[in-house]
Amino acid sequence: MKITPFEKFILISLYNLWKEYGTSKVKTFEALIEEYEFKETNIRKPMKTLITAGLVDGDSYSAWITPKGVRQMEAAMPSDKNTTAREGSAQTSITMVFLKNFEQAIGKSELQSPEREIWLHGITQISQNPILLKTLETALKNTIE
Repeated sequence: MKITPFEKFILISLYNLWKEYGTSKVKTFEALIEEYEFKETNIRKPMKTLITAGLVDGDSYSAWITPKGVRQMEAAMPSDKNTTAREGSAQTSITMVFLKNFEQAIGKSELQSPEREIWLHGITQISQNPILLKTLETALKNTIE
C-alpha cells in the first residue's frame, strides 16, 4: 500500500499518542491538520484510505490507531528500535500469559453475564494499554521476586 506523506504523518502522530497514553486517547481532525501546519486541509480522503486499510479508526471528528496500525508501525521501526521492541515483548510475555490465563479463568468461572463481561472488558483494556501493561508487568515481577 502506497502511503502519502500526510497519511504517514497521521499514522506517526496517532502511534505516538498511543505509545504515550494507550487506547484511551484520540486526536481530533483539527489537531492533526494543525500539527501538519495546514499543508493539507482535506483529511477525509487520507482518513478513508487509512480506515479502509484497517490502520486507523475514527468517528466524525477524531481518529485513533488500531492494533493493526500499531503492529504496522512497530514493524516499520528501524532495526535497533525493533530489537528493543522485541526485548520488550519478551519481557511483557509474562504479562500477556497472565492476562490470557486470567481471561480463561473468568470464562470458565460461574460469574453471571454482566460481571463476566465487565472482567473480560477490563482484561481487553489492560492488554491494549501500554501503560497498564507495564504497571501489571512490574507488579507481577515484584510478586515473583
